Amino acid sequence: MLQQWTSGKLYNAVQVRHGDGSWTFLPWVLTVWNNFVEIYNSITIWPQAAEGLRRRGDMETLEHLRTLRWAGSCLIPDTSLMSIGHLGTRRWLNDEAMAILVYMLNVHLSEKKSRMLSCLGSNFIQHAWQSFQSDGVQLRRNWISRLFDEFKDGSLEWLGLAVNVMVGGGLHERGNHWISVVIDAPKSMIYIGDSQQNLPDEQVIDMLQWFLKGAFPQDFMI
Repeated sequence: MLQQWTSGKLYNAVQVRHGDGSWTFLPWVLTVWNNFVEIYNSITIWPQAAEGLRRRGDMETLEHLRTLRWAGSCLIPDTSLMSIGHLGTRRWLNDEAMAILVYMLNVHLSEKKSRMLSCLGSNFIQHAWQSFQSDGVQLRRNWISRLFDEFKDGSLEWLGLAVNVMVGGGLHERGNHWISVVIDAPKSMIYIGDSQQNLPDEQVIDMLQWFLKGAFPQDFMI
């Protein structure tokens, strides 16, 4: 079959040597193999996730997982079936796992004046603040302007975000710990939750106060 596909034109092929032999493949063969490996990894993780849910007695979540199709997306933006299986292991949470949790929260908040930012959103706020501190550059995005408009007209009253920090420390590009933040606009209050019971870092507070200046003239209480 390989000979039928190549038809003697091997100028766009990949040669793989193994032992005493040499094998020639068109690039699409390697792509298919890579996709197979990813699917195989997903299949091996999935039973672990399902078994973990059974042990905890969380049949509701298990039923939801059963509605997902292997062919196609898992209907949650910025994530995959493999990352859902990730939640059934003891491995560290990654951005995709956080995206799943944020999506689930926003489904429940859809009819309220509340919203949770994705990790991409909170990471951009951190990047924008650091750029402003180092170079005085004010980075703008349309979605931030829309947030400010919704704060001002009252259609948005509470905003949640997860911020990645170093354990016991402040902001860092390769943080290893997530803290939770809720901005309560009607009370001019910022709530910060940390499972490690650390006091809010001054860098995080300064970043949040700077961000909110785009919509509110006053400082918020912590």
